This record gives sequence, C-alpha cells and structure tokens, in this order.
Amino acid sequence: MSVIAVHHPAMDEHDPPHAPRMSEIRLRGEAIRTMLQENTDVFALREAKDLGEKVILRTHSQDLYDVLRVAYDRFQRQTQTTDEPLIVDTFAVGRMRTEGLKHVREILENEDADIAHALGMFVSDATSPMTKGTFKAAYWAAQCAAHAVEVVLEEAQHRIAYALCRPPGHHASRDIAGGFCFFNNVAVAAEQALAKGKRPAILDVDFHHGNGTQDIFYARSDVLFVSLHCDPRFEYPFWAGFSTEHGEGEGEGYNLNVPLPPGTTGEEFNGELEKQALPRIAEFKPDVLLISLGTDTARADPEGQFLLDTADFHQMGAKISAAFATTPIVVVQEGGYSVAGENNVLSVNVKAFMYGLQGIALA
Repeated sequence: MSVIAVHHPAMDEHDPPHAPRMSEIRLRGEAIRTMLQENTDVFALREAKDLGEKVILRTHSQDLYDVLRVAYDRFQRQTQTTDEPLIVDTFAVGRMRTEGLKHVREILENEDADIAHALGMFVSDATSPMTKGTFKAAYWAAQCAAHAVEVVLEEAQHRIAYALCRPPGHHASRDIAGGFCFFNNVAVAAEQALAKGKRPAILDVDFHHGNGTQDIFYARSDVLFVSLHCDPRFEYPFWAGFSTEHGEGEGEGYNLNVPLPPGTTGEEFNGELEKQALPRIAEFKPDVLLISLGTDTARADPEGQFLLDTADFHQMGAKISAAFATTPIVVVQEGGYSVAGENNVLSVNVKAFMYGLQGIALA
C-alpha cells in the first residue's frame, strides 16, 4: 500500500532570499515533491485539506497567529516595498517583552503601528525572513501535518503518512517563531492526535534540537518528546537541547535529549537511536508516532556537522519500523538543505528514510 504524501502548492510562496544562514529556500520543497512524483509506486500525493485555524491555535497563541498574518502586508504598505523581505532586527527580551505583549492588540488595531519592530516580540532570531507568501505557506504546512495525522488514524489501509512541510516548524514555540520556523508543524500534529483521543510520541532526528517542540510540551505528560541532535554547545539553538532537560511538573521524565558531538557518524547516530530513543518511546506506548525528519544530519549538508550517508537514513527508517511495526506513523519534514550542485542529496535521503521505514530496499 502506498504512503500518502500530503502537500500543498501554497508552500512554494514562501520564497526568502538565499543568503548566509538562509538555506530554507523554495527549491527544498520542489526537490522533495519531484522525488515523490517520480516514485508513484511508493508514494501517493494528496493535497492537504483545510482543517481551519483551530488546529494551529491549539498549539499557538492568538497573538502570534494574528501578528504573522498581518505583518508582511502592513510592512509592505508602510515601507512602499514591492518584494523586500521583512527581517526582524530588534528583539524584545525579558521585561521588555512582558510589557510589550500587553499592547499587542493595540498594535494590531492601529494600521500605522510599526509592525516590523513589534514582530521582534514574536521572533527569536533573524533567520526567519517573511515574504508575501510566508504566512500562507506556514498555514498550509501546519495543515499538511494535521491532515497526515487524520490519514493514519482514519484510513486503516494507510499506516504511514508523510507531511511535506515547508517552512519547517520544530524551532517555533507557542508564541515565538525562529530558526526558519513559524508554526510548529509536528506540535500541531500532536495536538490533532490528542483531539482524536490518541497518545502521541514525537521523535526528532533533525541535526538541530527541536527547542520549540520541547518548550510546548515541557510541562506535559500527554506527549513524549525525544530528540537526537548536535550538542547545543556547538550548534543552534545554543541554549536548549542539553541532556539535563527532562521536563518539569507533570512533564518531568517526558522529555529526553540525546545531544551528540559534531562529526557524529551514521553508525553512532543510529546506535544512540536504538540504545536510548526507541526504548524510551516504546516504554511510553504511543498510539501514534510523529517523526520530525531533518536530513541536515547528512555529511554534505551546509547547515550540519554530522556525517550520515544515504544508507544511514535507510537504516534509521528500518530501525524505527522494526520497533514500531504496527504503530501509525506520521513523518513531518523539518530540515535538510543539500539541494545545490553535487550535494543535491536532500530528496535522496528523504526517499532512503521513507523506504527504510516501509521495508523497501534501496536500489
């Protein structure tokens, strides 16, 4: 039975400038979609249905949603720009943010308020430029993740689904965007599973720690979060992802971080996956497994420092499949930026992982 691959063309409308630390470009989605279209014996493309803003607002604040919704149009009108990206350069922290948040509705209601700088209350860094189509793309990326959950929970013939989400999501927290991310797609998927009465676990295998996902569920026991990633002493997000972070309150023990050093090989990565991550997830006994798939762990990736090869992604998928052979699985696309020249391996590695997950040998 083919894997349903959920996508939406509106995600192509997020088209930020290609500059240093701006590797999240439209070509990423195009490359993966082309791969899916070329392998119709394995994947069946399905356009996401609109489940409404409610599936996003289960995860994110109304303030974040509304500010992202109006930010670029208002910036464009105020600056008289045609296609200049909106890049936040002023960030509110500590008490400044606390006080500023009290006035968000006033800012939204005043068409002349400086939305570009107000956005600094809702963005953690300068790696998430907004363009005309960014909000629309982020909206549909979240819809893709939620729809993929519906597929595996409501269509018995499809145990595995893939959500082609772009922009990615795992760095976005409840009311803060950042790290190429605006809405947290895998968190939206988890909330969709909960709304269906299911018990979700999240496995994040991106090179970077999913700090946003961790933050959203850190004090909760209804969602397990497990992440293998580069040691944050050396890589983004720098201030989250340490092994000492176990959750708090009701969430104590429901957060597992496995930070790995730069230069980690595929054998080492998959070894820790099998040794630490998969047993903890099995202990949780999830009704549905959500995988934040980042292939920026690849040897050639411009945003990573790991050394995984295509065969390692295939083995990763196979190990997960062996551990959860009957569990519904949704794979949500996160990072992976190798789309240029000889290093154009993003779609190859996504394919390898998905083939491993389905028990299909690589040619």
